[in-house]
Amino acid sequence: MPVQLSDKARQELDALLDAYPQPGTPGTVLGLVNKQGEMVYLKGVGAKNAVTGEKMEDDTLFWIASCTKMITGLAAMQIVERGLIDLDEPVSKFVPELAEMEVIIESTPTTIKTRKAQTPITLRMLLTHTSGWSYSWYNQHVFNWVKQNDNEVNGEGLWSELMNKTDEFSGKQLEMPLVNEPGEKWEYGINMDWTGIVVERVTGQLLGDFFTENIFKPLGIDDSFFDLKDRPDLLKRLSPMHKWDAETSTFTIRDFPHALTNVPHHRGGGGLHTTAKSYLTVVSVLLNNGVGPNGAQLLKPETVQLMFKNHCENIKDLGGLGTNAVVKSTDPTRADSDLEMLPGIKKGWGLSFLLNTEDIPGGRKAYSAEWGGIANLFWMADPTSEVGMVIFNDVLPYGLPQFGKLEEDLQRVVYSEGALVQASTWNGGSCTPNHTRGRHASSVTYICEIDPAHIRDQNTPLPLNGIGNKEYNDYHRDWEGYDYAYRIKSCWKIRAPGNLEQMKKQYLVGGAPRGMVYVLDKMKADIKWDQQDLIWREI
Repeated sequence: MPVQLSDKARQELDALLDAYPQPGTPGTVLGLVNKQGEMVYLKGVGAKNAVTGEKMEDDTLFWIASCTKMITGLAAMQIVERGLIDLDEPVSKFVPELAEMEVIIESTPTTIKTRKAQTPITLRMLLTHTSGWSYSWYNQHVFNWVKQNDNEVNGEGLWSELMNKTDEFSGKQLEMPLVNEPGEKWEYGINMDWTGIVVERVTGQLLGDFFTENIFKPLGIDDSFFDLKDRPDLLKRLSPMHKWDAETSTFTIRDFPHALTNVPHHRGGGGLHTTAKSYLTVVSVLLNNGVGPNGAQLLKPETVQLMFKNHCENIKDLGGLGTNAVVKSTDPTRADSDLEMLPGIKKGWGLSFLLNTEDIPGGRKAYSAEWGGIANLFWMADPTSEVGMVIFNDVLPYGLPQFGKLEEDLQRVVYSEGALVQASTWNGGSCTPNHTRGRHASSVTYICEIDPAHIRDQNTPLPLNGIGNKEYNDYHRDWEGYDYAYRIKSCWKIRAPGNLEQMKKQYLVGGAPRGMVYVLDKMKADIKWDQQDLIWREI
């Protein structure tokens, strides 16, 4: 049965978020999702714009930086499933530029010395950050390389993009050399940007188009793009990028380190814009063995299980994956703090994300996935506990103290005793369709069907005929005295007090595929159906 938050845990999260906003600082959006794709918790607080005070909304759009990597990983595994590429064949078959790579062996601020790489790069290496690349803010060789390739520091302290040589944010095809022999060391770097290029070369599609066709549209997501040129509505909802001054603890608005429109390259390592809710919908696919909230099968269960396997067990040098490893920051304008991942916990790397390979005391279970983004973002998926979470911000550099504390507090609350409960025990209810609580003994059961002939938007997320692959999908809450609601193919079955006319007047329809409640008299404009589209009958 679906996992939910206890009332106590919900109140604790509310208190944490209510206390988060401070004058002159940007707010945040925090969300939780369960295996069934229901939004267990979603809340935006504070200011979207710390300078103007514009309010943060739940549906604020964010540049999600390296949170993009997980979705690129899903795309890569889709083409593996289709037999278009093998995890262990050289990717140079599709991307010839990777056939002869250079490896930096020595560098100074003014000199670079390289050698030829001996080992072909594979898709598995790209997905596990063992290809040999790094990032300039975590590796001195790359930092030196960037400085020497005619990049000039601009007013924000970030490297300007070039026509031929480029940095991690340029959105152009990357020419950065390796810093390790492929397959020998885990080091966080631009691997997923190249993974995105592999997906493009194999499929003949832009990465964003592939995402839309194979991930977002099947899940009913319409607000997630690399390039926002055709979506001025989303540009209006986009969070501005904040610059955080660690010395003065002040925030200003700065330019994004990448193009928002007419994007030259869809960067699989960090170029996507989306909302917390849409990202959580994708996270639920990982929790549910490749199946989305609406029944869409994005990946086979065995593929998802492969993604959650540790693929770095036999790597010679674990680098930053070591139990107590610390990766030093080489550029505080991008990373204000060192990279220290789950200190004291055994770790591994799946196919595009970090894994804790043992239970975290008082926290997530073994083989949970997580990663984040340089603009102070975080996501996590715990398949054992059947819960996923995000915290979204757009603030540079990485290392914002209040973000780090909120991340810790979120997990402390969610994993406290009694915080995660099955819907069968939530608020004392029951998930058996024929259950009637004592105080609702006079309840009546109704069938509410959506008349397909009247639906004006065939992309609506409502359960029309043919959607869903289960006989019924339980969804139980106790909103305003309604006992339960569950889906039988193309209709809602709702048990509630009163008679049919009262029910039709009162508005509640529960149990939508994505765990949403549709309030007819408040949301009919958004979901493109109204009372005349409903066929009610009492049983």
